[in-house]
Formats: sequence, structure tokens, C-alpha cells
Amino acid sequence: MILMWSTIVVAVFLAWKIPSKLSRLEMYACSIFSIYLALFADSILGGMYHLYAYFKPGVELIDYAAAIGIYPAITILYLNLFPFERPILWRISYVFIWTIFSLFYEWSAASHSSLFMYSGWKLVYSVPIYPLLFVIQLLNYKLVKKLISYK
Repeated sequence: MILMWSTIVVAVFLAWKIPSKLSRLEMYACSIFSIYLALFADSILGGMYHLYAYFKPGVELIDYAAAIGIYPAITILYLNLFPFERPILWRISYVFIWTIFSLFYEWSAASHSSLFMYSGWKLVYSVPIYPLLFVIQLLNYKLVKKLISYK
């Protein structure tokens, strides 16, 4: 539980303190999407197929605290720092770095804390999933920007 709460505090602090390139509406829309995406994936992979759980098997209120506390802040950090103006290799590298970070965090949460429990899931399954999730977040952000520009 210490890992979850310390992650929430640090991630929210960083998301709040870094200079923002995103509007409040973009941050809000992308944060809501990240919560929905996390809870959707967790309900299928964790709830329906019992491949993993937070803290203990089953759906608990604390699972929502993790999703609501961590995912929006990470999304804001990821999108705010994304190198949109850089060449494609920079952008791919950026997604790769976030993937490595996410894999390390998942490994730490599963092996050195009670935050995350595997019950069929393996860390290697997350290797292709994280880049996909980061690209989906990016596509959602672009959609939000496009929707905002319509008048």
C-alpha cells in the first residue's frame, strides 16, 4: 500500500508542477479516458479472467483509488513531456522509455510490494501491451485536440 500512495503523491506532484503544454480540458479528457481504459482492462483481465489483482483477488474500493490516483497523473506527465516536434525516432524512443519505466514499476509492484498480484499474468505479457497503451493515449489526445478545434 505504501508503493501505491507514494506513487500517487509523487505522480500528482510532478503532474502539477511541470510546465503544462496541455489545456485543462485536454488534461481532463485524457485523464478520464485513462481511468476508463485502466478500469476496462482491469475488469476484463483481472476481473473476468483472474489474471492479476491489486492487493488481493476481487474488486475492492482500493483498486479504484489506484486507478484514479495514478493513471491520470501518469497520462498528464506522458503527454505533457511527449516530443511532438521531434523526429519519429525520438517519439518512438520516448514510448520505449515509458514502456521500460512501466515494466519496471509493474515488476516492483508485483515482486516487492502487495500492490499487484499475478495469478496467471506474466510480466512478459506486458511488453507489447504498454507501447500499445501509450500509443492509444496519444491517439486519444489527438482526437481530443481535434474535437476541441471544432466550433
